Amino acid sequence: EMVKNFSASGLTGLCPDEAYSSIQSACEDIRLLLLDPERFLYHDELKAAPGNSDHAKTPLRIPKNKLYGREKEISIISDSFCRVATTGVCEALLIRGWSGCGKSSLVATTFEPIRVAGGYVVSRKFEEISSVNPVWTVMAAFNDLCILIKEKNSDEELLEIQDE
Repeated sequence: EMVKNFSASGLTGLCPDEAYSSIQSACEDIRLLLLDPERFLYHDELKAAPGNSDHAKTPLRIPKNKLYGREKEISIISDSFCRVATTGVCEALLIRGWSGCGKSSLVATTFEPIRVAGGYVVSRKFEEISSVNPVWTVMAAFNDLCILIKEKNSDEELLEIQDE
């Protein structure tokens, strides 16, 4: 359908809002389809309309813990992990923003795929109104990372890490 809409733009019978304006917008949808097929696919879970068993409707499903509109940020985090996995050069990401803008949700969304792939993710919050020195927050994050590395590795692996 996406390819048809893109290639058919400008032909009669196709509304302008059904056609892609550029190959980039079609590619973005294809990338989203690969990353999150549930966003585009519907299941055959139909419910009968109240009071009328002849008509069925697809229920509105809003996934819990789903992040919308942050594909660019998720891509930046994923790209960083891929660079670390391929080059072995460590990277750290600091995420900042206004209260309630979704920083914690962004980290939570990327945490599981990185963990499954063998990566480490630590997260700490720094509150400006807190009396804690910001350096302590960074030090606590490094401490969390050291604990995580110790928990996930054998004594032999820890000696190899130490030698590196």
